Amino acid sequence: MRSLSCLLLLVCWACVGCRDSQPPPAEEETRSAAELEAEARLRGNWRERQSKRKDPLQATFGEGTLHLFSEGGFHSSQYSFRLDPSTTPPAIDLVLEELWEDKYHAKPRTRFHGIYQLDPGRGTLKLYWAEEGRRPREFDPERTHVFERAQK
Repeated sequence: MRSLSCLLLLVCWACVGCRDSQPPPAEEETRSAAELEAEARLRGNWRERQSKRKDPLQATFGEGTLHLFSEGGFHSSQYSFRLDPSTTPPAIDLVLEELWEDKYHAKPRTRFHGIYQLDPGRGTLKLYWAEEGRRPREFDPERTHVFERAQK
């Protein structure tokens, strides 16, 4: 019993020593001022304007997060995102942050590469993305989501 206690104590000391000798965690990726400004312009609530669906989507942009959900509650997905406003059209990368998968939704941690277009004068936002593939170069009228700012 005494040798087991000594062994346990030795392992604990070794773990404490290892913790102190590990390199510090990597810093978060720095984001450009243009990306932060673009993200700030997207923040808030958006409602899908042109939809062929019975249950149009709503989007809520937060700090690096996007929550897409349908008005009727059938669909709800949480994403993290990064913007690249320096490209033409501006790029958006989405990562599905869901913890489950089913036959109707993409797998957790699936990456989507997309493009967006914000028209502040009209209060509209176009979003178009492709799953795990190449980034679209132009908007597909059949698959592009068009949102307008939701009234407060």
